[in-house]
Amino acid sequence: MTTIYLGTDMAKATFEAALRQQEIAKPLGEFNNNPSGYKQLSKKLQRYTKGDQEIHLIIEATGTYHLGLLGFAYEQGWQVSLPNPKTVREWAKGQGQRVKHDKIDARTLANYGAKEKPGVQQPLPEEVLTLSLLLNRQADIEKTLRQEQNRLESFRQRPNACPIVLDDIQQSIAFAQQRLRHLQQAIKAHLQAHPHLKQQHTHLLQVPGIGEKSVLHILVFLYRWDAHTCGQGDFSGLTAFAGLDPVEFSSGSSVFRRPSISKMGDAAIRRTLFLCALGGVHAKDNPLVAFYQRLLGRNKPKKLALVASGRKILAWAFGVFRSGTPFDPALASPKSL
Repeated sequence: MTTIYLGTDMAKATFEAALRQQEIAKPLGEFNNNPSGYKQLSKKLQRYTKGDQEIHLIIEATGTYHLGLLGFAYEQGWQVSLPNPKTVREWAKGQGQRVKHDKIDARTLANYGAKEKPGVQQPLPEEVLTLSLLLNRQADIEKTLRQEQNRLESFRQRPNACPIVLDDIQQSIAFAQQRLRHLQQAIKAHLQAHPHLKQQHTHLLQVPGIGEKSVLHILVFLYRWDAHTCGQGDFSGLTAFAGLDPVEFSSGSSVFRRPSISKMGDAAIRRTLFLCALGGVHAKDNPLVAFYQRLLGRNKPKKLALVASGRKILAWAFGVFRSGTPFDPALASPKSL
């Protein structure tokens, strides 16, 4: 069976599409970013497909603009890959391509798919997708609540503050708190309705550094990695997916700057893991504290030790997630650290 690689460059209202077939890239044109546009794209693809050909969609994640087409692709039975936009851009530069606009970007994605054959990504399980949406909405409300609380504190410092504005801010805070409690109850009920998620939640909470505020975000991230790699990904790939993979800046005997992490993955999960590490290394004696102290004993900077501790938390969480068993402190021995 041969594969047709379909590249799409997404925008809010429209998207550009191009395909790669038999070593030739062909533009398909611009389509509306809605169900009607997806059907028009599918109809146009029928001119190029035969019974023994499959479609592999290469799509860059652009905020939420790609989600509609993504769902349509899964319904059609297409294969789907979501490569890192920076990876595709660097690949295009390596091919000598400097110009960047929508039509060229769609063709670049189709060519990238044909040349690099990126791994196929599976859709998230429905219950995990729902959990992810609930967590995202909770984060939105928490952000709004912090903003309003900051406004209230600032407003109270003003002389002769307007009572109407003050009352409005207070009502906004009360409403945000009410919505936050509602979402927290919905998340709790969702876990109760899906025992396997609740069990994974319980297991991950036993990993040093992981607490109630971080556990579900880490669980969804691990599910995303599993879907991204069809359950075949290893921890090395997972660290890159999170942007925690190390990057050296040296050539021969010359060192240009200190080693760092790539930061090419999920920034939110990096912040979550860093905060987990920050709390975990100051807790009571546990394997994470021992790991952190060993690094400090080697004269490693504290920030580097905290980043490494975040990566260690992710490693333990990945092991718990894949094995389906609780965290075992005995396995986190000094030899394994």
